[in-house]
Amino acid sequence: MTDTYTLELNDGRTLAYACYGRADGKPLHFMHGFPGSRYQAALIYEQAKSGGIFVVAPERPGFGKTTLMPRRKDGHLSVLVSRVAEVFSDFVASASN
Repeated sequence: MTDTYTLELNDGRTLAYACYGRADGKPLHFMHGFPGSRYQAALIYEQAKSGGIFVVAPERPGFGKTTLMPRRKDGHLSVLVSRVAEVFSDFVASASN
């Protein structure tokens, strides 16, 4: 699976991400470098798939389809990763019921 997905954040911005590997695998958050995008995680697709890993690759603010974060502060990436983790925790919980 390599489609692009988006989340609307609490402040109205958009967060884009892609998923690779096994949807039923253990989740791993992949943060791309600079420059880069959510597609960088495609480099580990086969390893993730064979290793039972579900890679979630969010895009950093201002890259690709993720909205730029004006006047960002320290910790801004942890906010993005936390939001993605929340969504996937809800997804995993609902999928296992």
